[in-house]
Amino acid sequence: LPTLRLFTVLLEQGLARASHMGRSIGVLVADLHQFRPLPTSVITPNISLIVRVQAARIKSALPSNHTVARIGDRRFAILIENVVAREEIDTLAQNIYRTMSLPLMIEGQEVLLTCQIGGAMYASAGASGETLLSQAVKSLALATSENPIRFSDSLAPAPSTSSIVMHSSGSESILR
Repeated sequence: LPTLRLFTVLLEQGLARASHMGRSIGVLVADLHQFRPLPTSVITPNISLIVRVQAARIKSALPSNHTVARIGDRRFAILIENVVAREEIDTLAQNIYRTMSLPLMIEGQEVLLTCQIGGAMYASAGASGETLLSQAVKSLALATSENPIRFSDSLAPAPSTSSIVMHSSGSESILR
């Protein structure tokens, strides 16, 4: 998978294409959580192997034209280009969440884990890739176990947890 540095370059190129074509672009950031074998297990699972399997799962949950990058030990970024409607990104985030939340059988152990996803979308020229990725990470920071997917359509500063509500206009919302 691409690294953060390459992902940032690809994101800038994607923003330029989106601006030229008059399309929207989205970024999702998925963070793996709760690596734990079932209580009967005595051996610690191979975390590196789990992360590689989860990377393959993310790619399998997406159409092949989207870019997936590993941007941290347990963090992935997904570039979604040519977005026509926000619902496309919502659906992809939900697919990724469901796929990554499935139990894994690693080295004879069933491992349970969860993920949280933050996202941001931009439909106008002038945004930098760094700003868009930063907004997705800020949305991720607001994700909880009860609401594991958070999304922001704007590039405004991330709202406080108490101010996040579902808006029909879609400026900021919680995916369900």
